[in-house]
Parts: sequence; C-alpha cells; structure tokens
Amino acid sequence: MEGAMSVASWSGSLLAWEQELAALKARVGRVLPRRELRETGAVFLDGLFSGIERKTGWLMAEQSGAGRPYRMQSLLGRSHWDADRLRDEVRDYVVEALGDEDGVLIIDETGPESWTKDRARCAKASIPETVEFATKPKMARAMVEAALDAGVPCAYVLGDAVYGADSSLRPDAGSSRAALCPGGSRRSLHAPWRGSPV
Repeated sequence: MEGAMSVASWSGSLLAWEQELAALKARVGRVLPRRELRETGAVFLDGLFSGIERKTGWLMAEQSGAGRPYRMQSLLGRSHWDADRLRDEVRDYVVEALGDEDGVLIIDETGPESWTKDRARCAKASIPETVEFATKPKMARAMVEAALDAGVPCAYVLGDAVYGADSSLRPDAGSSRAALCPGGSRRSLHAPWRGSPV
C-alpha cells in the first residue's frame, strides 16, 4: 500500500518525538533552579503540546493527573526563575531547528500607552518602574536588534504599515542587516541586504 505509514515508521516517529521533547524539557529545565520547578515545567510543556483545546492552568493540571492547578500557577506566578534566560533558551532551540538565512522575522508587539501609564497596574503585574511606554516602531527596533544580535538568521523583517514610515527601522546602506518590508506603501520596501528602495 503506497503512501500508507507502517507501524514501524510510525513508532519510530513517536520515539523521535519523545526524544526531542525530552531534550526540550532538559533545556528548559536548565533555567529552573529547583527540582520541583523542573518537574512542573516538564508537565507544563506536556500540557502545551497536548490536545486539550484551552491551555488553562486548571485544564493542564487535569490533563497531567493533578487535582488542582496550584503547581502550574506557582510555576508561572510565584516561582523565581530568569524569564529572559528562558526566552533565550527557547529562541536558541527554535533557531537551531528552524533557522534559515532566507527566513523572515515578523514584528508582533503590544504595549498600549494607557496600560503603561497606570503604575499601580504595572506594579501588580510585576513590571518594573523603569519600564516606560515605547512606540510600536521603537519596540520593533529593539526586538529586531535583539534577534539579530543573538544570531537569528533572516533575510527580511515583516511588519504592518505602521512601520513603513519609520526610517529608523530601515537598514543603513551597506548594512548586513535584514531588510524591513512593512505592509502599506511600496515606497517603504527595501531590497534585502541593501538600503536602496525597491
């Protein structure tokens, strides 16, 4: 039967998936300082990759066999671990698996000014006093620069029309940085690896 997956190939795929998931759990575990956090982090990843439709603390806890979501909530809200280091570990993992010199970075940011001006709300969300409102182009530039500085390969950076008018997001002439290709006006598009308009 051509095209049908044999039991042997299916079980081999499952084994490879389990091995890769175990490697990801070990990598994420490097950021979590205590054994209990590493165990809960592994269960959290199982929940994220599970078939449950909504990824809530309650549903993920139930999926793992726990009666209450306390450990999931503790992992995300009360435990102490380095979120920036975890972000970097996950980014590096994804880049190792999917990174490509012809890849595309897509700008997707948030941060409404009304939210960041409400210091009580920021404090409740554990946002430091030093964090201030930034425009979408400013946030985008910081995210793109951080990705490129970390070695994320790409040929283009895509964003919606709000970025097209901001010249600070365009690479300098002769730059080896990726080209910004915002939505909107064709005049805003730049050729890859050059600062000249398309």
